[in-house]
Amino acid sequence: SNRTFEPIQPRLSSIHAWTNDTTASATLALSGRPGGWSAYTANPALAAFRAERVTSLEAGLETRFDQRQATLAVRIFAADIRDYQIERSFSATDYLVANAPRARSLGAELEGHWRATPQLALTATLAATDVTLRRFIEPLSGRDLSGHRAPFTPRWTGRLAAEQQLPHGFFIAAEV
Repeated sequence: SNRTFEPIQPRLSSIHAWTNDTTASATLALSGRPGGWSAYTANPALAAFRAERVTSLEAGLETRFDQRQATLAVRIFAADIRDYQIERSFSATDYLVANAPRARSLGAELEGHWRATPQLALTATLAATDVTLRRFIEPLSGRDLSGHRAPFTPRWTGRLAAEQQLPHGFFIAAEV
């Protein structure tokens, strides 16, 4: 059969300006990733995996200061995930994608952006995320990992970035 994955991914957002420099936002979104087949498993019964479906809610507050050259933003989010895709090696011979029927992701992010000069912009971001498998049985071992943290999901992430604008539309950027 020739099946395709062409989802409709609706998003509803609202932004409210509290002042000329401070805005609040809220977003409700539905999204997903396609299902498929894992090529690196010795067990054909484990090759297929289902499409992932996500319902997420994000709220944020952003304020500008220093004659609007600096911005500070805080965002929080929650996501309910059905058929969460876990890609990993479950044994020495089986690298596959397995579905956790239910998972939850909660997190927060703090971001600062500063335009030091008209040509130089600096950005710093710090985020905390908790992704919990609400229901998941490992496909090969049969271990119940419900209630455990999802594999390979960092608790903390950070980002530092700089971008220098050059003449004629060129730029130099660095990011860690």
